[in-house]
Amino acid sequence: LLDSDERFDLVITEIFSSDCFAPLAHRFNAPLVSVVTSCSLPWVADRVGLPDNPSYIPNYLAGLPTNMDLYQRVYNTVLLVWAKLVHRYYALPQSQNMANEVYGKSTPPINELIK
Repeated sequence: LLDSDERFDLVITEIFSSDCFAPLAHRFNAPLVSVVTSCSLPWVADRVGLPDNPSYIPNYLAGLPTNMDLYQRVYNTVLLVWAKLVHRYYALPQSQNMANEVYGKSTPPINELIK
C-alpha cells in the first residue's frame, strides 16, 4: 500500500493509544478523520473538543464514582495530568519513531498531522 500509486479521498484511523497511522493521510495527500470507538481517554478529549474538567468528570482510568469527594477529585486531576504527560512525552514519540521507520525520515511530526 505504501508503494502503490492508489489515490484516496479520505484516510480514516482509530484513536486509541497510538497515532502511527496518521502519516497515511500525508502519504496519500488526503484529509485525516480519526474515530473513537472506546471510552473517552484523557489524550483524546483535546483532539475532539470534549470538555475535560476533572473536578466533576471522572477519568475512565481512575474508576471513580460520578459524585467524587475532594480527595477523589484531586486524585482524578493528578491522574488526568499524568496520563496526558505520558501520552505526549512517551507514547507520541514512540509513534513518531515507528512512523519514521515505516514511512521514512521525512514523515511530518504526528502532532501536526493530527490537528
